[in-house]
Amino acid sequence: MNNYRVVEKFVSINGEGQFAGMLSIFIRFAFCNLRCSYCDTMYANEPSASYEWLSEEQIVSYIKEQQVERVTLTGGEPLIQKQIHTLIQRLLSEGFLVEIETNGSVDLKPFSSPLRPYFTLDYKLPASDMESHMNLENYEIITKQDVVKFVISNQSDLEKAHKIQEKTNAFVTIIEDAKPQEVTDELLSGIPYGVKDNYSTKGILSTGSSNTLKNYIPFFDATAVENLKKNGAVAVAKTVLDEFGMGGT
Repeated sequence: MNNYRVVEKFVSINGEGQFAGMLSIFIRFAFCNLRCSYCDTMYANEPSASYEWLSEEQIVSYIKEQQVERVTLTGGEPLIQKQIHTLIQRLLSEGFLVEIETNGSVDLKPFSSPLRPYFTLDYKLPASDMESHMNLENYEIITKQDVVKFVISNQSDLEKAHKIQEKTNAFVTIIEDAKPQEVTDELLSGIPYGVKDNYSTKGILSTGSSNTLKNYIPFFDATAVENLKKNGAVAVAKTVLDEFGMGGT
């Protein structure tokens, strides 16, 4: 029987990847093979992390009880778990839509068949201190159903993301003149973020990843973008998505 170290399991709105904005079941596994400078889940990654041993049957039973079709396997690093391929294939064969949030260091080939999950693949930029661990062969494996994720901490990270853009195709537009703001008391002061390309950004190309709007430059900001600006956040790029965010394209 296959057993897995599970730190937590819960149902929530997904904040990234192909399932962004949709209800998903999260299974967070213990331990990670990287130590990013900005890690926000150290409670799952430390050798002393608290977890419970759950069997494949217990995990599948929990997932079925939630009556939610989307499942996100995260961590830690889910792909370093022993026998994780078996669990992934079991969930896919039972009709669940499975997303793997992976840190970019693990070879995706063994997890891409016979049935294939969605991958949300990190590229660790220089400020993470983990860029040397990135497996660049993964970019020959991912498809348009997958998502490449960057965490941009500073101007150097933005410049590096720009350099690898041609390979990853993560951005529609790099906002070249994005500048860190002077730190103020605003809630999001100086924090960089990427904007999905279906949000209007004043004076910046906004295509919705569609040829229909390939030359569209809005004269206004979407409300969400406007609110982020008011609170001091800095938009650094427009990111790709399914055409108009409709999915399945």
